[in-house]
Amino acid sequence: MNITEIKMILNKNRSIIAGLLTIFVIAAMSLSAVSGCSLNNMVRSTYENNASLTLRDIDIDEKEVESINTLGSEMEKSYDISKEISSIADELENPFKPFYYSEETEEVKNIIILENIYLKDGSKSCEIKFNDHIYILVELDSFYDIYMVQSINETSVVLLKGDEVLTLFIGEMVQD
Repeated sequence: MNITEIKMILNKNRSIIAGLLTIFVIAAMSLSAVSGCSLNNMVRSTYENNASLTLRDIDIDEKEVESINTLGSEMEKSYDISKEISSIADELENPFKPFYYSEETEEVKNIIILENIYLKDGSKSCEIKFNDHIYILVELDSFYDIYMVQSINETSVVLLKGDEVLTLFIGEMVQD
């Protein structure tokens, strides 16, 4: 539908549109007359009341005002901002850190390396480097109070950590 078609429809229905508009205006005026709420009444009620705005008289007790001033001067002033910042603000301080990242202390992983396996007089022993300590162990020996040597093979050692089984090969590094 283009503009010329709309103009033709409006010209044909001009009398109908004018009649509807007249009925709407009459209905609005009669409704405001019945309810008593018209623009004229609202303006008149606003400006007819000549009451002026005045402040109430308040008695000021000068001694009370002085006591308030002296109380304020006796207080210690602290400008230490670090005490005022909450932990939430600390978390929001870095905009590059994801909001779901939690700074929980991660469990430190132990580094275990099977350095060597020895065979001496028919008995096997192994050299295990645990973090920065070197242990020379035989079967059923324990170290660090949680690891126990279950068995020593030619190229590997089987460790027990509770119910967990760890197999170490010579030169291999395991983080646990």
